[in-house]
Order: sequence, then structure tokens, then C-alpha cells
Amino acid sequence: MKLKKFLEAGAIGIITGLLISIVFSALSSSQSYTPLNAHSPVGQWLSDQGVPGAFIMLYALLIWFLLGLLFGISSQFFERNWSPLKATLAHYLTSLFGFLPLAFLAGWIDPVSPLSFILSITLQFSAIYLILWIIFYMVTRKKIKEINHILGQ
Repeated sequence: MKLKKFLEAGAIGIITGLLISIVFSALSSSQSYTPLNAHSPVGQWLSDQGVPGAFIMLYALLIWFLLGLLFGISSQFFERNWSPLKATLAHYLTSLFGFLPLAFLAGWIDPVSPLSFILSITLQFSAIYLILWIIFYMVTRKKIKEINHILGQ
């Protein structure tokens, strides 16, 4: 993966993380914007340490960049000469096991038991992954049919 693609993937992660944080901050009962959940273990620790808001924002930007980078790098499995099943499984597992610690560091969890967090996030991640996989499968299938139709004439 070239540097430009790394930076693009990280930038997409930052934009996505920022949009999600704005939505969740607006939905919370907080009067001011917070880039991460102040009640999460990470949010509480940063607050206990007296970390200024600007540094919390930089921290959140770094985590969002890493999330974008993770998904950008894991998408490279589809560019290898692997079967679709092998590429999908490698992408899913890499994305899931990279996402779990980054989601924790991003403060996207409430202070619940770690096991219930991992199960909950895994189920949510898997459901979203499956929905996106079905959408991409249908789009790709349509493109293949169009190409075959053009080649068939």
C-alpha cells in the first residue's frame, strides 16, 4: 500500500469518526461537543488526568486515522489473487480484531463488563459487515452481468 493510499484511508477514517462523534455527541445529554464518550473508561481516565480538550481531540483524530488505516489495509486482501471466500474471511477477521481494541481506545463503550462489550460489538460489527457485504455483492454481480452482456454481443 502506497503512502498516498495510507493517507487517503486515514483521512476517510478521520472524516467518518468526526461525523459519528458529532451525531453521538448531539444525541447525548451533554451541552458541549465531546469527541469520545466521557463516561467510557478512556474518557474517564483522560478526564481524571486533566487532559485538555484540544489534546483529547487530537487523540480522537489519531484513533479515527488508525481505524481508517485498518480498513484501508484490510481491503488489500481483495486485491490479492485469493478466492473470494479467503479474501472475505481474512478481511473480516483482520477488521474485527483490529476494530475491537481501537473501539475501546476511541471511547465507544460504556462502562459495562468487558465480555458483554466484546460480544455486543462483535454482533453489531458482524451485522453491519454482513449488510455491507450483501450490498457490495449485489453491485458487483450487476457489474459482472453488464460486462458479460457487452461481451456477449
